[in-house]
Amino acid sequence: MGRGLELALTLVVVGGFGWIIDRIVGTYPLFTVIFSVAGFAGITVKLWLGYDLEMRKLDQDGIWSQAISAETLPAPAAGPPVDGPVSAPLSDEPSDESGTGR
Repeated sequence: MGRGLELALTLVVVGGFGWIIDRIVGTYPLFTVIFSVAGFAGITVKLWLGYDLEMRKLDQDGIWSQAISAETLPAPAAGPPVDGPVSAPLSDEPSDESGTGR
């Protein structure tokens, strides 16, 4: 049963029980209100706990929860050989070959 339908039917059923009791006892809105509020609180707690349980299960089964080891990682792809310097100079100024930086 869908959650919305479950919420609506729960309120109708417990409100109906309260209405029937009110008709028998003669205390018209008292039991209808009490049963409706109690039914709403109960179905809210049930839906909240069900949602929380479902999210915890999905979180445990998610790929982000799995441990990563060296065996599970793919091997790095071999790229073409690098010719020349590995990194470019940081500034546009030409550097001198002496290595003094002046």
